[in-house]
Amino acid sequence: MVNEHSQATEHGQRRMPEVTVCLPTLGRDASRLRRCVDSVKAQSDCAKLDIVLVDNSLNGIERIDGVSHHRFFGINLGYVGSIEIVRRSTKAPYLWAVQDDMVAFDGTLRHLLKRMASEPDLGAISPIIDDGGGATMISRRAGFRRSTSRGGRPWEIWPKRPISVDEVDPSQNFDFVFSSGTLYRMAALNEIGGFRTEMYPLTHVDIDIGYRLNESGWRSRVCPEAVMHHKKGGSTRQTLLRVSSRLNTPLLDEMTVKTRAKEEIDLNEWRPMVERMSHLFYLLAEDYEQQLKSVRADSTAEIKLMQESWSWRITRPLRWCWNILSRFTPSGVE
Repeated sequence: MVNEHSQATEHGQRRMPEVTVCLPTLGRDASRLRRCVDSVKAQSDCAKLDIVLVDNSLNGIERIDGVSHHRFFGINLGYVGSIEIVRRSTKAPYLWAVQDDMVAFDGTLRHLLKRMASEPDLGAISPIIDDGGGATMISRRAGFRRSTSRGGRPWEIWPKRPISVDEVDPSQNFDFVFSSGTLYRMAALNEIGGFRTEMYPLTHVDIDIGYRLNESGWRSRVCPEAVMHHKKGGSTRQTLLRVSSRLNTPLLDEMTVKTRAKEEIDLNEWRPMVERMSHLFYLLAEDYEQQLKSVRADSTAEIKLMQESWSWRITRPLRWCWNILSRFTPSGVE
């Protein structure tokens, strides 16, 4: 099968791709990845696509039909490394960030490109995400920068509560949009130097890129007509997300980051160690969550046995009386 990227035009020349799709994967779920690729390929009716699969698996996964480039380095580049390495290698005017647990609905890319074409200072346009409920309500799609002097997180999520799609104002500007499914203008990304790889492996990459786009005069918006499905958490462990957030949040405010001069080493000499370590963090998070699920299952089973015991049933009236009395007992009185 001839790759779409290498097909010639009727004039005997290769068409330059209009959209480069960055699709990082750990290759954990082949059928899920296949669905994602198929849904992206279906968007080629509106633009010439160059689908770049960044294979972050340990030993490499089988090639998939329809993928223009299957890039395997033997190292887990994480989300930020994957999207940045694709940005540096493409000459397409647009970069589409797609995760392997996403599915693009019909017309998604067409709507995103239409907005880009009509608004020259638009640096990022994000679809809304369907969680399986028909995309009638949306949540956590964009946000605004907050002053760090106010305490707490230096950003505010939009919308604060789930809202209907009809409530989305397509002209509203945001300080950042979440990168899952977002279409970026390459001119804007190149102007600000692309994605910061120090935010490896993931988390808050979209917030950082949004801040920097905004500071350079590029706008970020949400497109209510474009819809994608995203099985949130399907590709990343929650444990890893929490730890990455703790590491990367300070990077959003460079004034809080203090660094010291580093000694130089020959990284090629240490390459085997770095390659293995790049996979270690994900495997640790996976193992931890499996153990946590096992502990929770055991605890739930023990609680159920206790609640079904004769002693628990016979003391139920006493517990009921105690709960009633405790409501009228002044605090601090035993």
